[in-house]
Amino acid sequence: MELLLVLCLCISTWTGNTLDDENDVPRHAIEGSDVILPCSSKKKDNLTHEVFDWKKNYDKEVFLYVKGKHYNNGKTGQDEDFKNRVDFFEDQLQFGNASIRIKKTKLTDSGIYSCRLFPNLDQEQTFSFELVVNVCPEPTFITEKGRRVKCSVPVVSDVEMELHNRANKSVGQLVDNGTSHNSKYFMFSVTEDGYYRCLVKQKEYCHQIYSAENFAEKSDTKNRAEGGKMIKLNLLLLLVVVGILLP
Repeated sequence: MELLLVLCLCISTWTGNTLDDENDVPRHAIEGSDVILPCSSKKKDNLTHEVFDWKKNYDKEVFLYVKGKHYNNGKTGQDEDFKNRVDFFEDQLQFGNASIRIKKTKLTDSGIYSCRLFPNLDQEQTFSFELVVNVCPEPTFITEKGRRVKCSVPVVSDVEMELHNRANKSVGQLVDNGTSHNSKYFMFSVTEDGYYRCLVKQKEYCHQIYSAENFAEKSDTKNRAEGGKMIKLNLLLLLVVVGILLP
């Protein structure tokens, strides 16, 4: 019987129908999060005793369900990248729902996913779309001389950066920004001593992520103090020289 099912899987590649709705709309996920990939039978057929097959890039076995047998209960053949990371919704099979959940997504999970349904083994239905896994890196915080704090983040599209104090209020004045060594940087001036952290915003996927908190001085106070000491010492030496030269 399983040999017949495999044969049907192969033949239906040439004879199946494609589900067109939303095929061209990519699904997005944040690295490390879970993502649900939707797939449902056109007529909401009961899939409990049927077959559905999920693949990535048309060749990697993501999840295969065959009349109650699947990769999570002993069936072999699943790609190593997806072992112990894919769930399905068993209680929804009766409503034609063959969706799966990929847990703890990785950047390498990005690709084209296809769901192939075989209700009653009479006609294939295929649903395919692109999954894009986005990375949301934590910004770095660096103190610079001259009342400046530098916030940087690996190059990500459409990012904004703010400097926040311990009260989570946006402070500091943006004085410079640009790209250097595959990173975007934002330079802020600081007018008060205190603890600060960088906040990166990415509206579409990442929303907002804070850096670790760091202390920044409003100015280079150490060098300024040492400079004052040098001025006093020079004045004292000048007075001594003048005293010696005067009769």
